[in-house]
Amino acid sequence: MPLAFESQSHGTIAFGFFNIESDMLLLDQNFFFATDFCEVICDMLAVQDGVVSEFPLSAWLIEDSAGIGDLHGGISGTHYSGFIGETYKKYPFPEEAFKFKQQTRGFKTRDDFVKIILAFGTPIELILHQNHEMEWVTVGSYVFSQASFSQLLNYVIRGGYPGWLDDTAPDYVLKMQEAIALNRSSTHY
Repeated sequence: MPLAFESQSHGTIAFGFFNIESDMLLLDQNFFFATDFCEVICDMLAVQDGVVSEFPLSAWLIEDSAGIGDLHGGISGTHYSGFIGETYKKYPFPEEAFKFKQQTRGFKTRDDFVKIILAFGTPIELILHQNHEMEWVTVGSYVFSQASFSQLLNYVIRGGYPGWLDDTAPDYVLKMQEAIALNRSSTHY
């Protein structure tokens, strides 16, 4: 489930996983895969302190809320509107509450989610931009303090809400977490 996070540019925004069967994340009106996001973060962490760096992230933009859809309606199975609704038609919310865990195999549904989002969204490239000295990170037009951006990363590390199945993150998340730990002394992540 996406949660509310503070940005410096857009105020409170939604960020997170929205269907446990996919590793796709939403950032307000933007959608991208966690596998790609984690890889970009690893690349960002490899850059030396004080250097301004930019990294592209493939994404999709859905500009209107009707195109995004109704998360709660999709989860409940009562209203399958927009992109999110279509994902819940294909991958319904589990009937048993104990099965509500973010799947580590979510990257395997990537082709299905791409096919669905192409009917609702426009492919875009989000640029992630960092500057350690000024302590900010941007994702497209969204500006985050290092502390707020760290909260986004921690959300992905723990598998959002409800967390990773069996409390075990997939390899791409573990790789990002290792990169964060190796760079902790030089960054605020």
